[in-house]
Amino acid sequence: MRYFLQRDGASYGPYTLDEIRQFQPQNRIGPNDFLRREDSQQWLPWQQALAQAAATVAYNPPQPA
Repeated sequence: MRYFLQRDGASYGPYTLDEIRQFQPQNRIGPNDFLRREDSQQWLPWQQALAQAAATVAYNPPQPA
């Protein structure tokens, strides 16, 4: 899944989830930035978007053969 970043009304991306996670320690994502998945039009605070992404990855049941 890829994500777009919104800052001050401008959009950037798309970025992978790993790229977004790397932005944190580099201070490249701020408290007022938003993310949205490429398949969605809903912008979320970036912390909330990452929490949802982590929950989705954590719940990945095995697929039937």
